[in-house]
Amino acid sequence: VAEILPVATMTPVIAVARSSSKNIRTLSDLQRPDVSVALANPDAAAIGRITRSALQRAGLWESFSSQAKVFKPTVNDVANDIKLGAVDAGIVWDATLRQYPDLVAIPAPELSREPGQVALGILRSSTQPSAALHFARELAVHAVEAQQVGVGLDRAEVVDGDDGDVLAAGFDDGAKHVAADAAEPVMATLTVMEKILPASFRECSRIRQRSRGSSLKR
Repeated sequence: VAEILPVATMTPVIAVARSSSKNIRTLSDLQRPDVSVALANPDAAAIGRITRSALQRAGLWESFSSQAKVFKPTVNDVANDIKLGAVDAGIVWDATLRQYPDLVAIPAPELSREPGQVALGILRSSTQPSAALHFARELAVHAVEAQQVGVGLDRAEVVDGDDGDVLAAGFDDGAKHVAADAAEPVMATLTVMEKILPASFRECSRIRQRSRGSSLKR
């Protein structure tokens, strides 16, 4: 990788169904006998590794890992179990919950100390290094502006293959993208095409263009 550009930060949070009656407010509530919990497998998903690290730091991992009802391979599997009512709660990325309007996030100080970084990397093997760098920089700028104007960051389309010039370091893929003992972010190749830009990024692009147009008129 020739260059890495930070794009966004995701934070682990407790997720529960919006209709839940379990009154879950803290990590300690997840240890109650009447609460069932799903966790991401720390050997398969980055959210699982981050969760284990945060809970180990808090001295809670042993009790949580022994009480968890199920370990899931991806963060979306955890969220789906909560949505379907298979469990009462789980730990997911805050960004993941944008895809699940029926779930709500409960911040936990013990988890917020372990944010996950999302970054783009330019491949040394790129046959179009200038275009790849331009794309990555534009995407990084859109990500910052999206956060500033309050636009949600949707997930870009990920395409496995060797034709990509930009790498995306993500945190919600399963074992197919990362070794069991990997400490690095998950890597997946992206095809450099406009279609992988999330709708929110395209909206930010239109906002920037309108802003530039207004500036020119002045």
